[in-house]
Amino acid sequence: MSAVLEGWDHNEVMCSYKLNHAIGAYLAKHSGDQRGILKSRMRWVCRCLCRPSAIRRWPGHGAEQPSAGIDGRHKIRYDPFEDLEHFAATLLRQKKLGILTIGGGVPRNWSQQFGPFCELRHRRLGENVALKRYHYGLRICPEPVFWEVCRQPL
Repeated sequence: MSAVLEGWDHNEVMCSYKLNHAIGAYLAKHSGDQRGILKSRMRWVCRCLCRPSAIRRWPGHGAEQPSAGIDGRHKIRYDPFEDLEHFAATLLRQKKLGILTIGGGVPRNWSQQFGPFCELRHRRLGENVALKRYHYGLRICPEPVFWEVCRQPL
């Protein structure tokens, strides 16, 4: 992780899809035959975003903090809204949409906000944005039923 962060262009604003791309590229170059999700996403060119509330626990935690500029290093700016804009732009280019979520809670909720996000842009901001919804959905939730995170509808 240090190598990825040290190689980050400090003029580029960081968000989860850009960071995951950089991690995947590093792993593809340095991990040999070992398997990994971010390495595989580089091979298959699929998007990998982190939920906004995961910033406190993500692998680059601290990159966006003021203390990141110590020892002559440049501060890295982090903007989770770049993820939302990228996610929406990617989905708006598609004819049909499907969603695969693993687990419950915030990641699912965040990705499902795409429809209302487009509706707000269209109706409140007057943007010419298509009002799209998901056509397909699959949810895999391995948590125990008594946690109740899997009882909510997709």
